[in-house]
Amino acid sequence: MQARSLRFPLALFLLALAGALPLGAQQPGVPDLARRSSLIFTATVEKPDTVTAGVPAGGDNSIDTVAARVDRVLDAPPAIGILPQQMLTIRGSGLAAGDQRIFFAQPYWIGATLAVDVVGALPTTPAAAVDAVAQQVAKTRQADADAALLARLKSAALIVAGRVVRPPHRLPPSGIASEHNPDWWSAAVEATPLQGAAAKQVVEVAFAHNYDTYWASAPKLHLGDEAIFLLHRFAPPDAQARVHGAFEVPPVSGLLVLDPLDVQPLAARARILALLKTGR
Repeated sequence: MQARSLRFPLALFLLALAGALPLGAQQPGVPDLARRSSLIFTATVEKPDTVTAGVPAGGDNSIDTVAARVDRVLDAPPAIGILPQQMLTIRGSGLAAGDQRIFFAQPYWIGATLAVDVVGALPTTPAAAVDAVAQQVAKTRQADADAALLARLKSAALIVAGRVVRPPHRLPPSGIASEHNPDWWSAAVEATPLQGAAAKQVVEVAFAHNYDTYWASAPKLHLGDEAIFLLHRFAPPDAQARVHGAFEVPPVSGLLVLDPLDVQPLAARARILALLKTGR
């Protein structure tokens, strides 16, 4: 009965969605709004037609800016600090002093204070609806994370648990000399396949050692690292996607880790095995 009591007010609350903020066309559901937003929070508008400290005024005069106080953070990346009671600027039409909303937003200014563009907004009443939205957002984030990890699991040539047993070394240079070159290195990993009863073996695993913008998030291996490695073969489309097609990535032979998801903590073993069981 409890789950049903949450769904009913949420359904009513979603029916009122179009009237929450006059942002143009009728807004989509929570999962779609969440996927288009990096910040989701409830806030109360305190001052219309203004911006918070450090945020440049002006811009598109057809869109209002207001100063609002954050009431509750439902979802936000660690890299963007947002806390309850924090003042920020919200850019969106039809907001008045005292309005309370669940805001789905993207930042457009990060400085002394934060400024965001509204992707969508929902009413904060009834109170149970806010909790229901928070649950939907969490489920959406988890589902997307599982789907992304499963895609890397499916494309892997080999999935192993192991430890880097020798200091990584640089591979012979290849490709055009550039600050964007991946700078391929290799690490010796003493590995055991995650599934099956095969004996341990030492495999050489290539990785992009460059900390350039294109490669900063690619895994970097160090002596003693212990993890689950999703080992791939070099695939030009995969490599080109990382650099947005800006240049040709020099290939590397053998096995490699390229995506941040290719190195998982040992504690993720159960999750990975469950995804492999249900997703393949």
